[in-house]
Amino acid sequence: MVQADVVAARDRLLALGGRPLRPLNFDPAPWDPSRTMREEHHIRNHWNEESDTCKPELARWEAFRAAQKVARADALKFSELERAVRKYRIKHGFRGPIRLHLEPEQQTALNEWKEYQVFQHCHLATMERDVQQARHTLTEEASKGHLEGGNRRDLVILVTDVDRAEAKLRSWNDYLEWIEQQRSVIAAEESNTQRNTSRHSGRKRITQKSSLSTVSRRKIWKSLGGGRSRVAKRNSDATANTKGLKRQGRESRTAFAPRRSKRIAEIT
Repeated sequence: MVQADVVAARDRLLALGGRPLRPLNFDPAPWDPSRTMREEHHIRNHWNEESDTCKPELARWEAFRAAQKVARADALKFSELERAVRKYRIKHGFRGPIRLHLEPEQQTALNEWKEYQVFQHCHLATMERDVQQARHTLTEEASKGHLEGGNRRDLVILVTDVDRAEAKLRSWNDYLEWIEQQRSVIAAEESNTQRNTSRHSGRKRITQKSSLSTVSRRKIWKSLGGGRSRVAKRNSDATANTKGLKRQGRESRTAFAPRRSKRIAEIT
């Protein structure tokens, strides 16, 4: 498989919602001219190794998406899926609740990953049975004496079957462990996103409240006389009244001054 094919497979995996086990390695090891392998073969081998990781990942997610579609063919099947998933998670001690949706695209990334975790974990029982069956066959054939003498080739085949089944089971357990680690990572990512959203909403509410307060203050300010408070206005009115009274007093004194002079003259 050439580089373009591997990159396309990885892009397809991401588009399906999958997570790669590791980033693609775009840098093959330096080519050694002293070796018999030609440089183009060296590069092709590198991308074949990348394909050995990428292609199984893509195949697992395509199988998961196909199973989702079948299980959501109608409301009844989806209801059965919900019950089966919850029961399975409780049986195997998976942590945290799960909330599935009839339309997978409406599920959160965490709930999506939990569903994928159950889907892949279901394969574990089959692999464990394969190991037990391979061991049983080897033990049974050995007890019958079928593996003695010239039947050594059969012994090698049966031992190889056991080794292969055990290696596959170990590899799958490692993959399930990685899935659980990614579940924690996705949960942390969603928590951070929710926290940032809450902070943004809080800042928005504060800004709106501040704007409303400013508008309210402006309305109150205008209602009090276009910039003067009621107290200031009353003080201003009182000052004006005082000045008027003083002016009237002066005018009264001026008007009564001749009369007062006349009376004094009459008395004297």
